[in-house]
Amino acid sequence: MGNSFKESYSMTIGADFSVYRHTDGKTIHIWDLAGELRFQHLIQAYYAGTLGALVVFDLTNPDSFENISKWMEDIYTNVNGQKIPIILVGNKSDLRYDSPTKVTDQEAHLYANQLSEWLGYEILYINTSAKTGDNVEIIFHALINKIEEYLINN
Repeated sequence: MGNSFKESYSMTIGADFSVYRHTDGKTIHIWDLAGELRFQHLIQAYYAGTLGALVVFDLTNPDSFENISKWMEDIYTNVNGQKIPIILVGNKSDLRYDSPTKVTDQEAHLYANQLSEWLGYEILYINTSAKTGDNVEIIFHALINKIEEYLINN
């Protein structure tokens, strides 16, 4: 967020807020909710009014990939079962080929397809690199488009 990249990692405790302004002039408010299980009790209130979600995992950390099902359950529960647009995002694509442990595109696409079947609507999968900026604009633009479709149809 903010067109910058921080080399050091800082864990989100509870929630962090940003405003994203797309090149086409559209603005969305982003809540970065803690993925750590120990902070789950802090974030439930932030789901109110959610119109879409980016579920982000680390391509170099299979444990984060394993947590997707918990995050999806949290979203689904906290939006009262609404079928909001969700995009599955594999981040750190710039590091995955050098990583001894990694999640492959095939695994991620398969999981996105399984999620789509479970929820009854399409879950997109896109890999990104926050460091290089690869596909970052694409995920936000795709989410904006999915939210607009959702609002028109609901």
